[in-house]
Amino acid sequence: MDTAATLKELETKRRAAQRGYLLFGLMNLVLILFLLTRRMGTALVILALELVYYFFLARPDIKSYAAVFREKNAAAAMAKHMEKAAYRSRSGISREVILADRLLPVKPGNSCMTFHRITGEKDRMELELSDVSFQLEAGEERSKPQFLTGCWVRVKLDHSSGRSLRMVARTLVDPELQRDWFQKHSFHPIGWEREPLDGLFCSYAGEGAAFSLPEAVLARIDELARTVPTPFALGIEGDTLFFMLHRRYVTCGDPGLKRPLTQADLERDPLPELEQIIGLARACRRMDPPEQDG
Repeated sequence: MDTAATLKELETKRRAAQRGYLLFGLMNLVLILFLLTRRMGTALVILALELVYYFFLARPDIKSYAAVFREKNAAAAMAKHMEKAAYRSRSGISREVILADRLLPVKPGNSCMTFHRITGEKDRMELELSDVSFQLEAGEERSKPQFLTGCWVRVKLDHSSGRSLRMVARTLVDPELQRDWFQKHSFHPIGWEREPLDGLFCSYAGEGAAFSLPEAVLARIDELARTVPTPFALGIEGDTLFFMLHRRYVTCGDPGLKRPLTQADLERDPLPELEQIIGLARACRRMDPPEQDG
């Protein structure tokens, strides 16, 4: 990426968005002036012009600036972690994929939304990231809806791990709700006889699946649990690892209009723990087949 050219492009878009925003603010002042002087007819005309200007000129410039920043920030920041990093679209990972991962009791339907899909590769592994927001599928006795937001990360290995495992932080989803939901989906509770993993997570194995993990993998999970400043859930299903990091996001948000962006803004990493997730994926890729574990 040509950083200088990218910053120049962003600055051009910022100035256009800023001009539109300032002119819109000026039109608001004019509108208030006519309202104060009770010139209602003229005020209505100004209001109509103001709305047309905002929705057809100012707002598209502001959204265009934000969209280009998200694309360039994803390419620059995620390049630290993976090759071919690319911001794909404002829409995220497919809702059907989220549900099929069976990582958390996600309630089907429109309450599950995804945003900002990013893809890339690392050491022959495919990565896919997205922001998510969804309602938990709680029992009928739980009348108050529970929602979670955060980042969903999927890592596809180059071969199957032979495992079907889920680990969910006890503080992320109520342990009783977890247990009921996983058992309904043919997962049974397991323990690692290892602190702090058993203290931090509820763990489950798929029916009939091997659930032992090598020390190197458990150590990576332990490191992730100690260093990531938020509760999370992780799953291993064949050749795919998936994670949900609570209140962590794959983009840095929309940029402000007050000042030009710098190289530091462009390269700001919204998800530094991705490096540890990739390290865990590498460890999983080196696992022996289940029949050789022990």
